[in-house]
Amino acid sequence: VVHGDLDALAIALRNLIDNALRHGGPQARVTVHVGQESIAVIDDGPGADAQTLERLKRPYERGSASADGTGLGLSIVESIARQSGAVFELRSPVAQGRGLAATLRFTRRG
Repeated sequence: VVHGDLDALAIALRNLIDNALRHGGPQARVTVHVGQESIAVIDDGPGADAQTLERLKRPYERGSASADGTGLGLSIVESIARQSGAVFELRSPVAQGRGLAATLRFTRRG
């Protein structure tokens, strides 16, 4: 159980899944992993370098010039995470030099 706005968290999860499907590539496999205090969306696409990962949480930033979208999806996830007391993390590569993991880590509130 985590604290947060159910609708906002649904938007965040939808944005993470949509992002993985769009940018993981046509053959990428997307996995949603729900842990004790986290939700992770992981794809096995090409991933991104460290500099790109830092930029992706900013509004209007995209991984490449050819990427579809406005570059708002992950910045919206970042805002929802902050409002929910969560931390939004991006990690790449995930395995064998490929993939991207987008994780929401929730803290317990007592």
